[in-house]
Amino acid sequence: MTYLIAERSGENVQSLFTAVLEAYIGNPSVLTVTPVPLVVEGCGDNESHVYVGDDSARAIQVVLNTGRVDTIVTSLNSERTYMVDGRFHFRGFFGVYSHSESDATPVLRYLHDGDRLGSADDPEPTGPGRVEGSVLDFTRDVRLQNELLVRVDTGSELNADLIGAQIYIENDGERNAVYEIKGVTPQSEGTYTIDIGDVTLVRCYRDSSDHSKGYVYDIAPGARFRFPLTWVDHDHR
Repeated sequence: MTYLIAERSGENVQSLFTAVLEAYIGNPSVLTVTPVPLVVEGCGDNESHVYVGDDSARAIQVVLNTGRVDTIVTSLNSERTYMVDGRFHFRGFFGVYSHSESDATPVLRYLHDGDRLGSADDPEPTGPGRVEGSVLDFTRDVRLQNELLVRVDTGSELNADLIGAQIYIENDGERNAVYEIKGVTPQSEGTYTIDIGDVTLVRCYRDSSDHSKGYVYDIAPGARFRFPLTWVDHDHR
């Protein structure tokens, strides 16, 4: 494949590129790939609708030679609700809504980091969305075994199903604060110890010439965190 990386200049310019890659031998399964419109739900009468050209979200329809139609949608704002192609609602980061060409009833719905993927008549929430909370404390020195002490928001809980998932922690943006979960241990009500293995939370010394001044960390107590969750619904007809 040949790629072009170009930088645009000027004022009020936007670029949004969408690619569908299919690995196959012989004949491809994908017949067509078509952008479909997105409209923001819940806007006031004077607020503009967001369509395909908006660079914060995109939806495409992929038609396969089996007769299945996949509508794939992604949004950088997982709190915003869209009407997709005039057929179903979506709120989240990534979703797939599949049906046959002859029947609009979904045969597969896949939703990541979201809580809405269905018709206007579907009850909310569709999916689990995410688990959120705050960091209480963490391993403060350089070790091969590192932990986070966190408190989840009311109504949420953590369990062993999250082992292997990623925890996203808000920080100053200097470095990435995303860590793989190695283990989850319940503590007092609503608090948990999360094992992140040999990944240190230490960024550097505060003063490289005077180590007694301690460390600079990639996160801080009180920082908000989230676990994006995935939800899949199959039609077993």
